[in-house]
Amino acid sequence: MLWSRLYLAAVPIIVHTTNASPTPDEDGKISNVPLPVEKVATSHLLMAENVLPLRRIGSAAKSSAVLQNASDASPNTTSILPVHKGLGYAIKISFGGKEFEVILDTGSSDLWLPKRGVKCSGDDGTSTACNFGPLAGPGFQDGGITNETFKIKFLDETNTAGVLGYEDVGIGGITVRRQKVALVDQAHFDGFKVTSGLIGFGYPSITNAYTLGGARVPYNNWLFNAIDQKLIGPVFSLAIERGTDGGQLALGGLPTVPFDHTFASTPILKADPSSASHEASNYSDYSEYSIVPDGFDLNGQWRAYPNLSSLVVDSGATAMHLPSSEAVRINDAFHPPAKYDGKHEVYHVRCNAKPPSLAMKIGGALFPIKAEDMIIPRSTTLHSESLLPKGRCMSGVQDSIKEQNILGDTFLKNVVAVFDIGHGQMHFAPHDY
Repeated sequence: MLWSRLYLAAVPIIVHTTNASPTPDEDGKISNVPLPVEKVATSHLLMAENVLPLRRIGSAAKSSAVLQNASDASPNTTSILPVHKGLGYAIKISFGGKEFEVILDTGSSDLWLPKRGVKCSGDDGTSTACNFGPLAGPGFQDGGITNETFKIKFLDETNTAGVLGYEDVGIGGITVRRQKVALVDQAHFDGFKVTSGLIGFGYPSITNAYTLGGARVPYNNWLFNAIDQKLIGPVFSLAIERGTDGGQLALGGLPTVPFDHTFASTPILKADPSSASHEASNYSDYSEYSIVPDGFDLNGQWRAYPNLSSLVVDSGATAMHLPSSEAVRINDAFHPPAKYDGKHEVYHVRCNAKPPSLAMKIGGALFPIKAEDMIIPRSTTLHSESLLPKGRCMSGVQDSIKEQNILGDTFLKNVVAVFDIGHGQMHFAPHDY
C-alpha cells in the first residue's frame, strides 16, 4: 500500500497467473476472457442478514439476472467508514471485547492490530509516528502462538511485523471465536490517527503466518472461518460510496443500499490454472480476487484489454492500476493531458482538468466511471503539498505496480461488487447514487 507516499494500494507482494486467452467478442473485436467455465446464475444472491456501513478514512448488462428485491433485506449490515476523505475505507470490529476501526482490504488476508509499544519507521528507516488510532493490549486473551511469526509487505514497501495468537473477533453482530490474528510491534504505516490496523478479506493462501524457519503457514482468516462455521453464506458484497457516508459491507449476501439489481458476472481466476479441481469451494486453488475484463471504452473508442493481464479487485487501493500501455492512453485523454512524475511514479493532472469518458467492460456489460472519480483531490492525497506541484491532483488511473494490475476504488465507487466465493465468481451491478 502507498500510505506513506501518495495514495493507498493495499495488495501484498505475491506472484499469480491467469487462465485467459484472446477471443473475438460479438462485434468481432479481440477481447480477453477467461477460459470457459460453468455459467452461474445470480438468482441465488439474497439480501444479506449482516450488512455493515463502510466509512471513508478521514474527513445495464447483456448477460445478467435480476436479483431478489429489497423486500428480502435483513438488518445485519455494517458501515464502511471513510478514511482521510476517501483515501481508503474502514469498518468497526470487536477484538477481544473492545471496538477498533480497521481498514477493509480485499487485496490481503490477515487481521492485524498495532499493540502498545509498537515501533514505527518512515521511508528512510528512521523512527517516526504511525498515527494509529487506539492500540491493542500487549497480549492475546485466548493465548499466543510461540512457534510462528507474522510479517507482511505491501507493494509500496509499507510493512508490519509482530506476533500471532487467538482472539474472539466480531463484525456486524457475527463473532468468530479464537480467530488467529496478529499484534504488530513493528510498522511502516500510517493510520491517520483513526484506524488501528487492517482486516483482509482475501483467500487463506495469501495469509502471512510463518514458521520460525520462514515457511508460510496458511490459515483461515475471519471471513473464511465465518463461512466454514456457517455463520454466513460464502459471499460478501461491497457498496463503496463517495462522499461522507462510505457505504456498506454485506456479509452473506447483498447490501441494502438502493442499486440496479442487474448483474454482470466473470470468473475469479485460479492461482494455478492447471488445477484439476472444478470446485470453487477448494479455496487453496485461489489467491486473489483476480479477473480478466473484456476491455474498456475510452471517449467512445473500444479497447480490448491486453492479453493475459488480470486485475485484482481491491478495496484497499485508492486508484485503478492498469498495464502501462493503457494507463498512458487514458491519462493522455485528459484535457489537458496528465503528466507522469517518474521520481514518484505517479500520474498527476490539473485539479480542474476535464477527465475522459471511461467505462470498463466486464462480463459483457459496460460500467461507466464518473468524472469525479477520475481525479483524486489534493485533500485526499498523502503529502500532496510536498509531492504534487501546485494546482495538481492525482489521476484516478495509474500505472501497474510491480506488474500488478488493480481495480481499486476509482472503479468500485461506481458499482456494487459481489464476491461470490461459493461459485468462484465476481458479480458487478451499476450503483448510481
